[in-house]
Amino acid sequence: MVDDGSDGRSAQEILKAIAIVPNIVLLSHEKNLGVSAAKNTGFAASKGELIVPVDSDDVLEPDYLEKTLRALLGGPSDGVYTDLAIFGVENRISCSDTYPVRILSGWFPPNPVLMHRRVFEAVGGYDTDFDLGEDACFWVTAYSLGMKFNHLHEPLYRYRRHATSGTLTRGHDYPLVMTKLVRKFPEIYRENITEIVDLLAAHWVEDIITHRNLLDEFHKLDHEYNHLHSEFHVLLAKAESAEQKKQPAGIRAALNMLGREISARFRSRRAQVTRQN
Repeated sequence: MVDDGSDGRSAQEILKAIAIVPNIVLLSHEKNLGVSAAKNTGFAASKGELIVPVDSDDVLEPDYLEKTLRALLGGPSDGVYTDLAIFGVENRISCSDTYPVRILSGWFPPNPVLMHRRVFEAVGGYDTDFDLGEDACFWVTAYSLGMKFNHLHEPLYRYRRHATSGTLTRGHDYPLVMTKLVRKFPEIYRENITEIVDLLAAHWVEDIITHRNLLDEFHKLDHEYNHLHSEFHVLLAKAESAEQKKQPAGIRAALNMLGREISARFRSRRAQVTRQN
């Protein structure tokens, strides 16, 4: 268990009680370093071949490990994730599939996954630049390295949603997470732009306001990449290899294309909805 610099009385009382349990190791950060750093600390100190992250306010069903382990050993996969039983201010079952294009389109994956230790080591841990959406970054990196994950369709992980949870209080930060993902995985965005835009356009019909904000963030990101685009061409001009000179025009071009595709498909879907209404 990792205490990420908590200072509240109730937290300290709980931690003090937990510290005397023989089979629990308590690790502490002197100051709050964020969820990614906390997970990295916990995983680095662990010794098991199999690991699974559990957020501090969530709950594992009693048979979670039994069933996920059976699924993991029963097939050629590097990890197993389950459905989520969301509870608290909202009560429902979430059965979201995870694959890179869907994740990069804004459908973030579940935090818990029972995985082989080699997955964490190959990915290099959680990116500490992400204090929200760190799981999305982790999963896409793992997929890009050829890792495979099985989906066990049982709600074995209970995900608590309360009034002060990050998913509710920091909803306005999700477009910023998307821009971080674009920066980290530009090639994947470039290669899958059509499918990403199709997923976004389909969802815009259901939640237009949210995705208008997302579109604004992509436009802002396009302007932010002006400098990077210029620097890229300076480096490209200095390249000695003819093969290097054949590289794509740059991230800015991909983002421009993304913006145009998003705008065009949004107009098309909006016109379709208008005709239907």
